[in-house]
Amino acid sequence: MKEVIGNFRILAKVGEGGMGNVFRGRDLMLERDVAIKSLRPELACYGEVVERFRTEAIALARLQHHNIANVFSFFAEDGQYYMVMEFVDGEPLNRLARRRGALPWREAVGLVVQALQGLEHAHHAGVVHRDIKPSNMIVTADGTLKLMDFGIARILEKVGLTRTGCVVGTLLYVSPEQARGGDVDARSDLYSVAVVLYELLTGRVPFDSGSEFELMRAHIELPPPPPSGLVAGLPPALEAVILRALAKSPADRYQGAEAFRAELEQLLATADSGDGARTVLIDLPTLPSAPAARRTATHGAAGTAVAAPAARSRVPLILAVAVLVLGAAAYGGWRWLSSQTTELALPAVTVPPAPAEPVTTAAPAAAEVPVSVQPEAAAPVQPPAAPAPVEAAPAPPVAAAVAPAAVPETKAPARAEAPRPPRVERTAQAAPPVTAPAARSAPPQRDGRCARLVQQLSLGERLAEADMAYLRVNCGN
Repeated sequence: MKEVIGNFRILAKVGEGGMGNVFRGRDLMLERDVAIKSLRPELACYGEVVERFRTEAIALARLQHHNIANVFSFFAEDGQYYMVMEFVDGEPLNRLARRRGALPWREAVGLVVQALQGLEHAHHAGVVHRDIKPSNMIVTADGTLKLMDFGIARILEKVGLTRTGCVVGTLLYVSPEQARGGDVDARSDLYSVAVVLYELLTGRVPFDSGSEFELMRAHIELPPPPPSGLVAGLPPALEAVILRALAKSPADRYQGAEAFRAELEQLLATADSGDGARTVLIDLPTLPSAPAARRTATHGAAGTAVAAPAARSRVPLILAVAVLVLGAAAYGGWRWLSSQTTELALPAVTVPPAPAEPVTTAAPAAAEVPVSVQPEAAAPVQPPAAPAPVEAAPAPPVAAAVAPAAVPETKAPARAEAPRPPRVERTAQAAPPVTAPAARSAPPQRDGRCARLVQQLSLGERLAEADMAYLRVNCGN
């Protein structure tokens, strides 16, 4: 073959189709890569084939869609006919399926949706493909699917070459009406697309046989095996869509590519929404993170409807937590204020200097004496308006308050000195506030002996004369 044909330089042979060889070339005028398909010499002998080939090229040149490989030119040179098309740098879908096996259903459905978009555009222009199969679909590096070889099967049918050479593989994807030799319309392409989707999901075609007759009979008479029996995890709705598209009668299939495509797109949208709805949301009094907000926004209306109640349910919980925090703070403040109030209600009594009387034992002077708990026998009275000088109280009232008069006065033996009771800090919660008696004032000096003697009196014990005299002189009232 010549190195340069017309304005195109032949770079390499990349394949062979039912119509002829396929080359990768370079447009010398526009400096872009193209795919050049040559018409086989035995076909060029038929004037009808050449004319139909040109007519199909004209129709394909009008198709401008991102899921269809565009036709740029059609010309003849040295008795050979060539069709120049867009060069698609990618991997044929049949090779991708062999390399990866069964695809995840979302990925397979996404590829078929692109094929249906291209077919929808072609069918509206009055062009039927007639030879849908994975080898006529190329997937680019960015995931775009391109349909190729529109109308070639129609050209070959006119000369009886649809069952020879490379076209034999088409029988795996042929529609029942094509197998019977009947009229073919857009619904035949949809049947073939359903076979491709079946293969992408399960890794095998619904009907396969070594005999062409048995293969055509299966397409015409046998029901396809349910794809869910070959692969697990397929949504039941997806299986229903596939089986409807594989119906034997064209009237029972989808009547247009747009209806088929809409069902698959709805299935994808519903599945994505359902995954979002099954996501467990923990009801915490915190704002959702930025990724969670973006994910909710991408789910559309269904995602928003699911996320809104969760956001509203956080408001009562936030209010409850705030009330608890404020209540705890108020309680703590009340406790602190109560302790301060108790300390203010029980001030220390300042005692004036003691009278000049002889004392036996000197005790360290105390500027302030905290109020101690009085015996239960003494009745509480209100404190005086102003402190009065301390005077020595007569002995008889003390003795009368402690011991009954009927008991004869005897000298009690000296008792071991009792341990000094610990100093008790009074608070609002420990006991109600105790006020000092109005008629009594704190002694100028009070040592351990005074405390012991007062404790003995409070217990009803009698004291020796020396102890009573010490009590009168040094311990005040």
